[in-house]
Amino acid sequence: MVSKDETLSFMAGEYVLTRVLPLTMIFSVSVWFVFSPLAAISIFFTILLDSHSIMRMADLNARRRYALTAIGNLLNYPMFFFVTFVIAAFVDVTSATIAAIFVLASLARWLWLQSVDVDRQRLKKVSCRVSLGMGVQQALNYLLFRIDQIVLGTTFVSLVTFAKSPDYLSKYLFLAKFPELVAGVMVIVGTVVFREVRIQRPVHWPGGHAQLDGHSLVVWGAPVLILLGSVPYVMLWEGDPIESLFVVPFLVHAICIFPANLVTYSMIRQGCLSGLLRNLVASVMIGIILVVVIAPLTHGTGLAWVVGIQLGAFIVLSYLLPWGDPRKLYA
Repeated sequence: MVSKDETLSFMAGEYVLTRVLPLTMIFSVSVWFVFSPLAAISIFFTILLDSHSIMRMADLNARRRYALTAIGNLLNYPMFFFVTFVIAAFVDVTSATIAAIFVLASLARWLWLQSVDVDRQRLKKVSCRVSLGMGVQQALNYLLFRIDQIVLGTTFVSLVTFAKSPDYLSKYLFLAKFPELVAGVMVIVGTVVFREVRIQRPVHWPGGHAQLDGHSLVVWGAPVLILLGSVPYVMLWEGDPIESLFVVPFLVHAICIFPANLVTYSMIRQGCLSGLLRNLVASVMIGIILVVVIAPLTHGTGLAWVVGIQLGAFIVLSYLLPWGDPRKLYA
């Protein structure tokens, strides 16, 4: 969605209406039948608002308006958790309340980004045409990071895990939010760091290297900060104590977020989509096999390791295998 020509402005609204809206409607209908009308309505508005916001932030990042996008990111997940915790301190929070806060957080970010003035009137508006491969990449990327929660969303697995431990699902979803918070912070930091930090290597040679360009402290300090940040986060849990070993797979997941996104960004930046798709497919297949094997053997408790193993496999494959020939990803 970004061009080197600063006189261009992509019509994000047109893209949302013609591409995102139809898919969102189909997905929301399926959520309506599988989960609930409340979930479907929340998903519908959140996807539309966030899709438009993400494209807007990509444009602002390309114009080096990092402070504006950072504020926008703070208005999303951080504000959602802050408002939820504040309300929970005074009253009981229902699922309807949480859904409403979640949608309002997305709306707040969208309104902020729409209010930002970048003199769009003088810019030439153009339509964006994303290749099918990039759309597939987004779907595979979602499975790479969320396959465990998709599986937990099924009635059968939920019943099995609930039978094993009534509070297991609550603990799982609570710990699974920690990597999401890490990912949210990474988005803010990545807008600056990923412009400089990348994996640059010959396309046909798997022995490349990362160019840190003075950001070594960020790259190597991230795992330490994640480990330190997990301590106060786990202390927020008010139910039965969470076993230390149960926290480990979520830490692995969180630590792998930065290198996995660094690889993805580097491959897309160099146009190596075929290699990226190959590695994503292989990693997701590994995850599916683990789900089929681990879920029955561990009564669902082994699912916590699936995403971490997937991400690890993706990172290793990306460092060992050639990336393929570069190609144009956007038209």
